[in-house]
Amino acid sequence: MKVIIGTKNQKKIDAVSSIFRNIFDVKDITVMGFPAQSKVPEAPRDRETYEGAFNRANECFSLGSAD
Repeated sequence: MKVIIGTKNQKKIDAVSSIFRNIFDVKDITVMGFPAQSKVPEAPRDRETYEGAFNRANECFSLGSAD
């Protein structure tokens, strides 16, 4: 399984990898970071937090190379 997340932060990549391995019982997994843009202020407030996460997820999804 290949997962892409919208950050290049290694600690966040490692955390996602650990979650997938433990919760979904997936052994063969590759988690890759991608420098996706949130398109919200650096310190988002209220709905901006959701919008930023949504924007990053959409950008990663548009790469089309992950499960």
